[in-house]
Amino acid sequence: MNDFKVTLCDYKNIKIELDSPAPSVTVDEVEAQKQHIADEFAEIVSVDGPLQNGHTSIIDFVGSVDGVEFDGGSAQGYELIIGSGMFIPGFEEQMVGMTKGETRIIKVRFPENYTPELSGKDADFKVTLHEIKVKLTNGVDEGVIKRFTEAQGIQGIETVEQLDKFLMNAIYRKKANEVEKEISAKIERHLIEGCSVEAPEAIVNEQVEGQIKSFENYASSNGMELSSLLSMMGQTEAQFKESIEAAVKEGLYLNAIFDEIARIENIIVDDNEIDEFYEINAKANNTPIELLKQQYSKDIIKAQLIGYKVSSFLRGIATISHK
Repeated sequence: MNDFKVTLCDYKNIKIELDSPAPSVTVDEVEAQKQHIADEFAEIVSVDGPLQNGHTSIIDFVGSVDGVEFDGGSAQGYELIIGSGMFIPGFEEQMVGMTKGETRIIKVRFPENYTPELSGKDADFKVTLHEIKVKLTNGVDEGVIKRFTEAQGIQGIETVEQLDKFLMNAIYRKKANEVEKEISAKIERHLIEGCSVEAPEAIVNEQVEGQIKSFENYASSNGMELSSLLSMMGQTEAQFKESIEAAVKEGLYLNAIFDEIARIENIIVDDNEIDEFYEINAKANNTPIELLKQQYSKDIIKAQLIGYKVSSFLRGIATISHK
């Protein structure tokens, strides 16, 4: 960004106090994750006996108002968890106690805020219960682990001890990533607030207009005017343009600051690194390299990689503490 005039602040003595604690993992957190997995991947079995809250019912139903069936009021083989609150108030409660093969008339009243043609009306639903399913929540066992690892595409986890270690590492990585995001955000804020950047007005205006055009195209693709979209977002056109301009300026300023630090610290990105970036992302996203190159020019990728390298450099020399 040779057209930008940058006056750097003291970037070598950045001091950051983080709001988040240093990442750590407790036994309770691991156990909570295991319980979640046990609940989600528990074996589901068919049972006899009366239908109860928490059971999954397989039902056919036909709804009618004044003896006339209405659109959308019937289904076959529908899975409904009793107590989930998915259906009209009173519907699931009246199903409790049903047994397999039983047909029951459920009487309900549609809420006042329902669709206009049914709002506030009384309705009868003829419900036939075909099957009752329950989850066998016996904690984490080999069956749960197998179903979990197959669903996640994970290999090498067969025992509870191996699952514990996997979950501990996953929880730690998530917390560590959150800390790194906070560090990066606070370093960027230090640079934006401390350094001075003079940007060509023409470049700023061009990017602002491009961003606004993108929103106009999005609104148009959804059959709306930009003003209607902004109204849904709770913004006036003036507020919208102001926020776009602020975001554009911050992005341009930060890139210019990164470029200047890279120049002074001799941080470079060569063509091999750019090619490697294309290859890795093409493979990760199952996208042809040539298509990625059309979407993202070498200059865009180079600026992104410079940003990564400068951020890593600043992260390494900053003084970081936790509250």
